[in-house]
Amino acid sequence: MTAVGPWVEGLTVRFNGEMAKHPNSSDAQVLSAMAAANAKFGPDHKEDFLRALPLRELEPFTGELEVLSADFHLRDRDAQGRPSTINPKWFVGAKRHGPNGREENLVLMFEPFDGRILRIRRVL
Repeated sequence: MTAVGPWVEGLTVRFNGEMAKHPNSSDAQVLSAMAAANAKFGPDHKEDFLRALPLRELEPFTGELEVLSADFHLRDRDAQGRPSTINPKWFVGAKRHGPNGREENLVLMFEPFDGRILRIRRVL
């Protein structure tokens, strides 16, 4: 599942567009710009982010979720795995507990401004 559009991605798209004008910004500069743009869930707000996760709201789509990890990524990665384009987001590793007792791992991706979900992906 992938969510796109201005309601979901609007603030992130605008922020990334502004940062594209300054591709050589340091991580500290990007984080400062995120704070100035009122991002609620930067890397220093992990506990707030985890408390805000909409796990109950996602249950009809995913089943019961158990959060295994939450990692903030400030930049995308290039083909060699090196940090490249500024594109902040949270990646949440979770275990899905289905009604039939079946379990599978998922990765959920969230934007850092309002914590809106962008993607749910099964890990094979």
